[in-house]
Formats: sequence, C-alpha cells, structure tokens
Amino acid sequence: EDMLLYDEHTWGLAHPSGTIQDWNWNDKSHFALRAAAQAELILNSSLEKIASSIKSETENSRIVVFNPLSFTRTDIVRVAGFKDDEPFEIIDEETKQSIPYQTFEIKDPDQPVPYAGQRFSIGQINRAELFELVFIANEIPPLGYKTYKLSPTKKNNIYPISLKSDDTTLENQFYKIEIDTQTGGIKSVFDKDLRLEIVDSDALYGFNQFVARSSKSLERRSIENVKVNKGQEGPVYHSIIISGKSVGCPQITQEIILYDKIKRIDLANRIQKDYTPLWEIYFAFPFKVDNPAFKYEGSNAVVEPLVDQFPGSNTCYYAVQHWAQVGNEKMSITLSPIESHLLEFGGLWPCYISPGMHIGVMPSDKTWLDSIPSKFTKGHMYAYVLDCNFRTNFSSAQQGDFLFRYSITSDAYNFSSSKSQNFGWSNCNPLIPSIHEGNNKGRLNRECSFARLDKQNVIILTVKQAEDDNGIVIRLSEIEGKPVEAKVILPHFSIKKAYLTNLVEENIKEMNFDEHEVSVPVSAYGISTIRLQTETKK
Repeated sequence: EDMLLYDEHTWGLAHPSGTIQDWNWNDKSHFALRAAAQAELILNSSLEKIASSIKSETENSRIVVFNPLSFTRTDIVRVAGFKDDEPFEIIDEETKQSIPYQTFEIKDPDQPVPYAGQRFSIGQINRAELFELVFIANEIPPLGYKTYKLSPTKKNNIYPISLKSDDTTLENQFYKIEIDTQTGGIKSVFDKDLRLEIVDSDALYGFNQFVARSSKSLERRSIENVKVNKGQEGPVYHSIIISGKSVGCPQITQEIILYDKIKRIDLANRIQKDYTPLWEIYFAFPFKVDNPAFKYEGSNAVVEPLVDQFPGSNTCYYAVQHWAQVGNEKMSITLSPIESHLLEFGGLWPCYISPGMHIGVMPSDKTWLDSIPSKFTKGHMYAYVLDCNFRTNFSSAQQGDFLFRYSITSDAYNFSSSKSQNFGWSNCNPLIPSIHEGNNKGRLNRECSFARLDKQNVIILTVKQAEDDNGIVIRLSEIEGKPVEAKVILPHFSIKKAYLTNLVEENIKEMNFDEHEVSVPVSAYGISTIRLQTETKK
C-alpha cells in the first residue's frame, strides 16, 4: 500500500533526463519549479521502489517501462540521457524477443525536441545528455509495468521495417506523406488502410503549415525561406525537418515523424518569437472530411461544438484538453495537442474579443464579425498558439522560444470517444522508463498490472493514498455518455472495506466487494470516487 501508483498532479512532471535540478528551496520566486521538482522526487521515488521489488536473475541492465494509464498500451519509449558505445540488444523479458531500437542525438540547440538548448549545453560536459534511446514497448499492462533486458551482443541486429523516406516523403505501413517544398506544409497524407486522402488539397494552407495573421489588418503570412531535409532514420522511426522564418519569428523548425508498426503521425513545431506585436500564430490542419461532425475533450466532459453550448456563446475557438475528433460516414480523425490547447474548428475564424477584454487593436476590416461560424462545413482545424493583442494577463508581444507538439491518427468511422480518449491521453502521458542494474530477489513479477478496469468507456483518473491516510482512493471518469457499472480489479491487494465517497473523500456509503475487485457505478460523463481499505497480497 505504500507504493504510490500515480496521481493526476504528479505523472509526467519528471525532467526528460531523469535528474533533479539544484533549486534554491527557500527562494519563493521559484515556487512553481520547487513544486515540480518535489513532485518529480515523489514520482521517481515511487517508481524506484516498485522497480527495486521486481525479480531479476541476471546481471544485465534492464529497463522497467511504466504505464500510468488504466488501459493496455503499445507505445513509444524514450530513455533520455542514454548512451552505450558497445552493441547491445533489447530483450522483452516476457516474450524473449529482441526488439528494434534506435538512438537519437541532439546535434543542434535549435532542434524541435524538449529542452534541446539546455541538453545541448550540458552535453558539452556530459555527452550522455545529448542522447536518447527510442523503442516501441508492446502491450504494457494498465497501471503497471513491463521489463526489458539490455543484453550485450557482437553486432547490431537488423530488423525488417515498413519505413521509407527521402527529402520530401515519409512512408510506413499506414501512411504516405508528401511535403510541399514551397510552403513547408504537408500537401498529402494518404491513409493506406482506408485508402483515403486526409489532407484537403483545396485548403488555403497545407497540413501543419505555419500561419501568421495580423490582428490589425487581418493580413496573413506564412513561412519563408523554406528548407526541407531528411531528419532521423532508423528501425523505429523516420522524420523530415522543415525550417524557415516568418514575421515576428526569425527561426521556425518543424519535424514530421512516422513510426514503424504504430498508426500515428507526430509533429513538433519549434518557433522563436521576437517582440513583434499584433500577430496571431496558428498551425493549420485542413482535414479532408465533408459534412464533418466534431467532438473534443473539455474539462471532465466530451463536447460537440455548436450543439453542446448556449446560443450566442463563443464558436471561434475552443479549449481542448487531450484530444479533438472530426469524422463523417467514411472516417474519423483524432488530433491530440500537448502544449497548445486552443483549437478552431471548420476554418480560420476571426478572434472576436469584447473591448472589455482590453485588446490592443480592433481589426480595420469591419466585416470580420460576419465570418463567425454558425455551422461547420469543412473538417479543418487550426491550432491557435500565440496572440499578441492582449493587454490583460497575456504579454502583448509574447516573446520566447516555444515548442508545440501534436499527434494525429485516423480510423474507419467510429464516433465513440474511447479510441480518441485512449490516443489523446497516451500522447499526453508517455510511458515512463526506469533503468536498473544487476539481479534482484524481489517479490514482483517481470510484468504486472496494479489496477485495471473491465469497461472501455471508463478511465481511472487517480490511484493514491487517502488525504486522511485511511486507505486508498481511486477516482473514475466515464467518457462516452453511457452510465455504467465499472469493475475495478486490484490483483495485488486484498480489499477489506470499500466506500463510495464524494470528491473531497467523505464516505457516502459502504459498497459490496470481492477480495480483489469492486463494482463502481459511474454516471454518464460522471466522476465516481471510492475509498478502499486493503492489505497487500503476499
């Protein structure tokens, strides 16, 4: 019971190198950094405690891959700060199979990866900081882990892969992508499974194309001096790098990534913004979806724009959490943002702001308000990332170095929320690796799930110690609008008492339970919280 599994406030805050910075703990100006570092300490300590309890009968190093979400995942693992000059292979300890991997090196502080500048600087002293080990972990159990052995070998293995690339195209078993060398946008994404084109070729802008719009005149500008080059190339993923500049942005670097055996497109857009005011910055996603229907995840809700809102409320842009979906009778497409969460649906709309919001200027074109949508006719999305026209709690220049990342996937028509939810939450909550050395006589197996559910339309938001230290609290959320009884299964804990509680963990009533499971009622789009008093299974 003393192993913290995860909490929505702590997962994902670890520095990518796995190290804690030397914060001045008494300096109040660093409060947010201290809080993040403390959360990282809690997270790392918890994972270390679990990993050190896993049985290992070999002296080889091993990577324990943790899944912080409540569904089984096959996903990307990135081990930052990893460098090994000798050949080795990664062995899945359950299947005994050798799996493909590749290493990535930060060779330029402007690369579109998190902390590139800092890691490039530290890497001049500690070269390991420049490197990442990347592989695909298969079938990681919900709220659990799986172990991989690092085994020395005489030469690097060669693996069959579906990836192909050159200076302007990327291809795997799922997609073929073509780049427009004039605009830097993607002009084609062909879904091989569906045999359908995803990008609207009649749109004003290409897929993932940089767009700047003047808040004053509504003039639009895009990327200039475009350069397109091959990026990474290996058995796990291939990429293409696009670079250029635009108004107010002297440096723009974008990376497009395709993976082997994973139906997912990753986009990383890094921009360096100067002090030029009154320009809004967007990235275009003109999906080719006729008669579109949109959904997105709001705050503990799934929202259908225009339908699930009051008349007269804002339709220009929406605050999206982990995912947004557009679909018709042929396909559904999911976009998941990590850093920027304002999305415009159906087109690039004027950003009407009441003068009461203290904007800097109103546009000179008085017809702009006529463009506010009352119906979405195109499947386009625009990520609204910067606005340099506020005089309130936003800087009117918004100067800085920014990284905006997105993931996209497509599927046959399926307008349920569960697939989009799993994709979006996975994108925003990556698998967490932890490296360990030597053998260990622990009591945990090489693969384990601490908690799982029997329903796809319910997710676990939290597994944590109760605030009053009296038991474990588990919080569930329903994401498809269907009331359900969800069974929570805890293989390693014997339940002694179970209570339904409110959100502040006050007991409402006792619940029926079996030794390792309890059924929890969850209302449509609702949240249910339970308290369990347990004993650890010996």
